[in-house]
Amino acid sequence: MSQFWRLLRLQLDQRFGLASLRTSLRERRAKTLGRFLLGVLVFAALGSMVALYVYLLSMITPLFLQLGIGNILLGLAVLISSLLTFFMGMVYLIGTLFFARDIEFLAALPIPQRTVFAAKFAQVLVSEIGTGALVLLPALIVYGIQAEMGAWYWVTAALATLTAPCVPLALSALLSLVLMRLSALWRRRDLLVTLGSLLLLTAIFAGQGFLTSTMSEDIGPAEVLLFLRDSSALLARVCAAYPPAQWAVEGMHGQAAMMALFLAVSLAAVAMVFVVSGRMYYAGAQAQRETAAAVGKARRRRGGPRAGGPMRALFVREWRTALRSPVYALNGLLVVVLGPLLLAITRFTGGAVSISGMDDAVNLFSLLNESMHPFLLSLLVAAVLLFISCINTAGSTTVSREGPMFFFLRTIPVSPARQAAAKFLFAYSVLALTSLLMTLVSVFVLQLPAMATLLGLALALVCGVAPIALSMLPDFLRPKLAWNSETEAIKQNMCAVLAMFIGWGYLALLGVGCYFALRALEPQWVCALAALSCALLGVISLYLLCRAARRSWRRIEG
Repeated sequence: MSQFWRLLRLQLDQRFGLASLRTSLRERRAKTLGRFLLGVLVFAALGSMVALYVYLLSMITPLFLQLGIGNILLGLAVLISSLLTFFMGMVYLIGTLFFARDIEFLAALPIPQRTVFAAKFAQVLVSEIGTGALVLLPALIVYGIQAEMGAWYWVTAALATLTAPCVPLALSALLSLVLMRLSALWRRRDLLVTLGSLLLLTAIFAGQGFLTSTMSEDIGPAEVLLFLRDSSALLARVCAAYPPAQWAVEGMHGQAAMMALFLAVSLAAVAMVFVVSGRMYYAGAQAQRETAAAVGKARRRRGGPRAGGPMRALFVREWRTALRSPVYALNGLLVVVLGPLLLAITRFTGGAVSISGMDDAVNLFSLLNESMHPFLLSLLVAAVLLFISCINTAGSTTVSREGPMFFFLRTIPVSPARQAAAKFLFAYSVLALTSLLMTLVSVFVLQLPAMATLLGLALALVCGVAPIALSMLPDFLRPKLAWNSETEAIKQNMCAVLAMFIGWGYLALLGVGCYFALRALEPQWVCALAALSCALLGVISLYLLCRAARRSWRRIEG
């Protein structure tokens, strides 16, 4: 047990950068102050979103209480928090458990693999408790204050907040262990893990949609009256896909047996994962470190080396780096296929699979197709495509993902500006591929007008140059090159957060500008004006990116 606590302390110290923070406070106070101020700005932005969330909760909670279904609000909060933990935890666990750099070192130490797994799992659990608390705690506090709950509620609410991530994270860990163990039987393990994770997430979304559509069937006036008279029946219906949420809510409302059941299942899920990991962890982790034999390599080389310049070579290298790492692929490239795939599933199943939000999107675009001006529809399509690009971290962490391999960029005979251009082309190609797939889905699935949708695609490609280049600037100026796992490079990177805020700010300014322009100009002229202004901003942004690359390369070399 002492080994577990020591290893957990080291993992948490490394995860939150406590040791490096202490060193920076002693040796680099000016740099630390700058990072501190940057962190304050990010937390202020995050705090504003939490404040908006609390405000919305304070507005709708009295309505739920008046209807006598306040427990439904808590059930939804627990359910959403658990789903968030499951999806985010799976990607986080894969990177921390199987692609961290310290795995080989820890495997050589006289520490049982179950202890190593437990320490890494506990590190992820601590992080996910904080993430889930952002969704769960505001709902629990607002409800407790407005419903004037007693001491039992507050004690059990604290216990529920601490243990709510246990079951979804344990399920994510079990699925990750099985997936990694199976990947050891295949030659292209990285491809199997990436495709397997993508198919698994798609199946989970489709399953959730099927349950949602099933729950909404055959609900008539009699069922509605029954739900209003007995809120526990409605709670059971809402939490049918995840019963622990119902147990937690009923436990917070005074049913000690339900709270005991919720806590017991949460702890049992974690214990079961620890037992399974004693036999499967190192086998799956070490398999990811092995280099698969390149079958048919000689056959591919018979034609001689392929012709191409350094730009092409660097561009292809960026794509290979992203595709060969399941962590990078799931975080940076998942948006390319997941959105179009879910829209297609919703449309082609005829509503039998009602994925949350997707059926509403289908109905909304069908309505807009009938009533909106074609050029306004083009602006809307471009805005949706740009918003999707803003939440993509594929381009905003291209330098940080190099890590120790950054020396390669400093030694090759290619200027920093051309290297920056290659990285930009990679990020831009992700936007182009995502936009193209979404356009095809919009035309053939949502049945939007082809010309208006293609014009929206062209606008998105023109207007997307500036936000991509600007969002890459933080990573070029202050890359995070010291990381232990690939998850740190892409998910625990302040540059990715800043990039999202830059992209959203750009999109907000563009939307405000188009709104005021539409009050004075026809929609077609607004489209032309937006394209010209964004093209000019794109040229300026590319110049700034190349200049930042030259300065950053010299600074890091020095």
